[in-house]
Amino acid sequence: PSHTKEFGFIKLLQGLLQDGNSIVVANAAAALYEISKEAGKNYIKANKETIGKLLNALNESNEWGQVYILESIISYKPKERKEADEIIERILPRLQHANPAVVLGATKNVLHFLEFVEDGD
Repeated sequence: PSHTKEFGFIKLLQGLLQDGNSIVVANAAAALYEISKEAGKNYIKANKETIGKLLNALNESNEWGQVYILESIISYKPKERKEADEIIERILPRLQHANPAVVLGATKNVLHFLEFVEDGD
């Protein structure tokens, strides 16, 4: 992980999260997830724009790309209830996926983002 940061690989991967190609986005998310896990630090800069790109790529990615995207999204803390609702709405279809890893990732995300939805609404 130290060489990846030293040679600018992490910044390159973070920039690729904004790419228009969903395969590129999914692979960048996978690489950043693995580097983050190994380094013990989250290198996925989770903001509203990045989460939007990741969610867009979710629909067009293969099942393992979806797993990494879902793992990348879970660290995000939305600022508003409406934003959490929208994220949950876009993740819900993954609960019917054939791959159990995608279903588990979707379930973890839904439970995470439900914490940001107020009770009683």
